[in-house]
Amino acid sequence: MHPCKPTSAGVSLLLCRFIQLGKHQIPERFGTTAVQICQFVISTDERGGHVNPAVTAVLYILGKISFTHSLLYCVAQTLGAAVGAALSYIVYVEAINDFDGGTRSVFGTNTSTGMIFASFPGPHLSNTGAFIDQMAGTGLLGLFVAFFCEQRNQIPSYLQPSFFGMIAAMVGVSYSMNMGSPINPASDLGPRIFGAMFGYGMEMFTYQNYFFWVPVVAPLVGAVIGAYSYVIFIGLHIPEPAQPHIESNEELKPLS
Repeated sequence: MHPCKPTSAGVSLLLCRFIQLGKHQIPERFGTTAVQICQFVISTDERGGHVNPAVTAVLYILGKISFTHSLLYCVAQTLGAAVGAALSYIVYVEAINDFDGGTRSVFGTNTSTGMIFASFPGPHLSNTGAFIDQMAGTGLLGLFVAFFCEQRNQIPSYLQPSFFGMIAAMVGVSYSMNMGSPINPASDLGPRIFGAMFGYGMEMFTYQNYFFWVPVVAPLVGAVIGAYSYVIFIGLHIPEPAQPHIESNEELKPLS
């Protein structure tokens, strides 16, 4: 693995969080889709790019990267998301202060702003329900990642960023009612750590019986289940491409 690969993943997620936290004038899901496409374009080369630990987990179980490299990616992704959140906070801190009067609240009040940086469940949702929600969303993501990684499907690499963006939009539109659609442990955990350090305190982690672990663990589980589902029910049944037949006009000469 080239040493710049985890770095590019971190920088891509930095840009993702910086842009996502700042979107306002455009529809949220359209903005998220555009960000997803751009970050994949930035981080993708001939070896592929992944800016989501759930995707990294899928690539690991498919044998595309080693365990050590997968850990490096996850660390870079989380750090990138935290720095992106910090940059966005610098830009919008005055607007946040104007909205909440300088009194930081995580979630549940009319002036809460903690949800800017991390996901929190709706009042109707338990931690168990949130876990299932995130498993469902990232299950779809993992299935499609496995589909793209299958060379026999012959998906052109230049189309993959657009496909990933559309998948992110699909998951977001379909599974965002309960708690938004984080489906990315790094983009949730990194900004959550930043928020806890700069004004919001440990409630970022203790809210609703330590809910914070759900959007970190559930996407990993869901993505792996989705990837294995593709391999078992689809991937194993794809025929091998036919080998090209090469004809030769040369006559065989006897050995002398």
